Amino acid sequence: MRPQFSGTGIRAHTRHMISRRVTRSPFTTSTNHPLPQQETVEKELSYIVTKFPPVAHAFAYGSGVFPQSAKTSTGSSVHPNAPQAITQMQGGNQKMIDFIFGVSCAEEWHERNLQQNPHHYGALGSLGKRAVARVQELGAGVYFNPFVTVSGTLIKYGVVSMDTLCRDLTSWDTLYLAGRLQKPTRTVYGDPRVQEANQVNLSSAVNVALLLLPERFAEPDLYATIAGISYLGDPRMSVGGDDPRKVQNMIEHQLDDFRRLYSPYLSGIENVLSIGYQGKLQQCMDPMVRGHIVRNLPSAFRENLYSSYCKKYNTASDAQSCNSEELYKSPHYNIDIQIAGDTCLSQQIQQAIRKTVRWPSFAQSIKSAVTAGVARSWRYAREKRRKATLGTR
Repeated sequence: MRPQFSGTGIRAHTRHMISRRVTRSPFTTSTNHPLPQQETVEKELSYIVTKFPPVAHAFAYGSGVFPQSAKTSTGSSVHPNAPQAITQMQGGNQKMIDFIFGVSCAEEWHERNLQQNPHHYGALGSLGKRAVARVQELGAGVYFNPFVTVSGTLIKYGVVSMDTLCRDLTSWDTLYLAGRLQKPTRTVYGDPRVQEANQVNLSSAVNVALLLLPERFAEPDLYATIAGISYLGDPRMSVGGDDPRKVQNMIEHQLDDFRRLYSPYLSGIENVLSIGYQGKLQQCMDPMVRGHIVRNLPSAFRENLYSSYCKKYNTASDAQSCNSEELYKSPHYNIDIQIAGDTCLSQQIQQAIRKTVRWPSFAQSIKSAVTAGVARSWRYAREKRRKATLGTR
């Protein structure tokens, strides 16, 4: 039986998307209560962040805090003297831990950090707070300092303004930060503004995944599609700069984490039903239903998708209406229904993702090579290349 759609559809905002809870969800869920070991790890991560000037929001992400391979009893040691909770979490696969710090004023924060931790910066730091803050705004708006040892733990931290962070979460103008928060992360310090913006981000990730997926799919396919969104246009993935099996490894080892992250957004979806057992799902492919999804995509990303279709339709009137915000405010959904019914929609969405991701990611990579300094940049590139080589074996 085909899923039946009722109401106004999946909205970009969570309150519309989760219009009502259902007793039996087609998605498998698991407990969201932290284990004692997780609480200890979070305390250690919080302690690391206290070694910096105050931040408004902080989270840890990546393979340093969520496994992407099986733990081993022996392995390389990258931390000079990490706390026991962190070494136990990582097992024999010790890896640098990645952080993002959201700050209210980048210039003021860098001024304090240059005084407190001047050795974290490369040569650019000698130019002062203003130069660092201006360079930070280039690319995706993040300033990274990699291979820094704090409290015996090797870390990389990126600094971003709160406005830039929240804008990317809600509009997907670069997907650089939104993409990271579409995967499991550990919030160290939570800001309500970011948490609310990320609710929009997560529901948008589900929306885009549904547009990319066929009528029938398995639950892990949904999470793999979500996890792969931000990698589609990443130049590192196309030049062998990262593990090509990254998404596959992530889902294999973090499936329960993805379920915990997305279960609040999936339990009330009315246009997706379970069919049979073993997590098989079916979504409604009615263009009217999917047109609502298209209409409620993040604004910057939606404009990229509209732009692609304007070129496809190749008419001045369509181009004008597609690029006008008045189209979004209009009660008529003709263009969205037409897009939703296109047999090439998946390819067009992938193209829009690549257009969103490619330049900010490339510019960020070039910028990071300059800000981190030659030695640390070479070390980082070599480590990424090693992961890519291991992933192809």
